[in-house]
Amino acid sequence: MANLSEKFQRIPKITKNKTIPYFSDGEFSMHQLLEHLLKITGPAVVNISSFSITEVALRSFHNLMESGQIMQLRCLFDMNVKRHKLGLLYFASNVVSSIGLDKCHAKIILIVNDNWKLVVISSANFNINDKKEAGIISTENHVYHSVLTVYNTWYENSMKISKHEFD
Repeated sequence: MANLSEKFQRIPKITKNKTIPYFSDGEFSMHQLLEHLLKITGPAVVNISSFSITEVALRSFHNLMESGQIMQLRCLFDMNVKRHKLGLLYFASNVVSSIGLDKCHAKIILIVNDNWKLVVISSANFNINDKKEAGIISTENHVYHSVLTVYNTWYENSMKISKHEFD
């Protein structure tokens, strides 16, 4: 099995002010891509959206937060997470900084710190992935801000989930 850095050999080097396409034949999952990108950017504030989430991805988020790589994590998930994965939603509420639920099929990662503004738009959910997937990684300011503006609107209009909902 390839180690994490070997899984991303087909992705061109991430540099500032570039947008690059990427493709995966099941080599990696979105939570692994997030980890890889945080190794490039360093500790950052992260926003994600996904139609689906798995325990493996949530454990990865937990580890990245515990190690300080993720300083704050805001998530927007589809309503199906509440309907079909209530246990995972409870786990997520104890891992991430804040959660919103809405009709969401977008798969987005937003990473920001003092040196980087990076966005990923992907076809892949945050689950273990063995499928063909495609996306873009952009470090262009206008792309980041455009996606962040829409993400913020979606998040603000979403149903918020608090840790205390499960008490």
